[in-house]
Amino acid sequence: DALLRTNLLGTIACITAALPGMRAQPERDGWRGQIVIVSSALARRASPIAGAYSATKAAQLSVAEALRIELASERIAVTSVHPVHTETEFHEVAAAVSAKRWGVSPSDPVQTADHVAERMLRAIAKPRPEVWPHRMSRIAFAVAGLIPGIVDGVIRRRYPT
Repeated sequence: DALLRTNLLGTIACITAALPGMRAQPERDGWRGQIVIVSSALARRASPIAGAYSATKAAQLSVAEALRIELASERIAVTSVHPVHTETEFHEVAAAVSAKRWGVSPSDPVQTADHVAERMLRAIAKPRPEVWPHRMSRIAFAVAGLIPGIVDGVIRRRYPT
């Protein structure tokens, strides 16, 4: 419930509050404003233990995809951001709250918060639909969508029940 309220309903509340101001301002560089939704790479493929979190991030992605079309004629850009494991206290806090260890292994790709912020700034300067700060993850998650059965097997071996 807390994840849903924060990640999805909180995102929608912020967008709802910001849209009237964006709609009222004149265009600058071809845009009236930009909505940036920080989702996750897990929006494209859930991982064990993080199913509820992944679902809320997938919902954010769905909102972003719909809004990109809905707001295009009003010249309001919508960008979704899909980081992988970022060097913050997130995983420790999540583990403490859920009483479960989040499935992070030494082989997981890791990026710095500065790297994610730099990629976001580029997308703000020149709006784009999606930002994948860790480029290889975009390819990996695309492949996972094409061959889900094989990816399920790989994940099952990594996270034995």
